[in-house]
Amino acid sequence: MVKNPTPPGQHGTRKKGRRNASAFGAELREKQKIRLLYGLSETQLGNYASAAKKRKTGVMADNLVESLEQRLDNAVFRAGFGISR
Repeated sequence: MVKNPTPPGQHGTRKKGRRNASAFGAELREKQKIRLLYGLSETQLGNYASAAKKRKTGVMADNLVESLEQRLDNAVFRAGFGISR
């Protein structure tokens, strides 16, 4: 059996590629990666982001990652005592 390279449907005869993500889409994907990696809700991530923005020194993104890495659940995971956060 040979797979047909075109998608099914009436208009599946044209070859369509995936569009490049917009700037908003790329930022949203990165935000969702951070949320899922550290197991945060939207509210928690927003609180961490606002606290990172208020800090006087450093870049906001670096401050955010630094504060997320200092959480106890992350420290336990990085030390190897847990299999997940």
